[in-house]
Amino acid sequence: MNETEHHLGFLRELTWNHIFIILIVLVSYRLLVLVMHRIMHRAAGNAPSNQRLLILRVVPIARLLIGIAGIAIIIPLLVESTFKNVVKVGFALAFALKDYASCMIAWIVTIIENIYQPGDWIEVDGTYGEVMAIKIRAVHIVTADDTEVIYLTQNFGHPACSMPVAASKACFA
Repeated sequence: MNETEHHLGFLRELTWNHIFIILIVLVSYRLLVLVMHRIMHRAAGNAPSNQRLLILRVVPIARLLIGIAGIAIIIPLLVESTFKNVVKVGFALAFALKDYASCMIAWIVTIIENIYQPGDWIEVDGTYGEVMAIKIRAVHIVTADDTEVIYLTQNFGHPACSMPVAASKACFA
């Protein structure tokens, strides 16, 4: 028991108040994202055609910022805020999320630079198809023969998965 307490000594003791606040933050995140998504899509629909795509590119970045704000609220509730503990948690998160962070950076660059967007027909590494979705970790392309090819944003050009569209739900979400 002492060994477990020693290894997890940087965590705070959770109370029902902490759990309640965490649940409120998670529900608020979801509601804010839904409201922001609807408002931005409505604004994009009413905006001039040359500004529509710019407004739609703000949606995923705003969602990311809302998520970071939620994490910034939750982490202090879970971790004792001493310098030593902040460094421990920071290194642990850095190692755990390094691949996710590199995908997120590639995704942000794709969104901001408007390299391609859903509906564009592109060729990547010999695969020609329509971009169906640009997500944080993957870009979904459907070829002319109805095959979905999924490329990780981190190493674009090397497919992570390729299958018929009907079976694509089993690969990545």
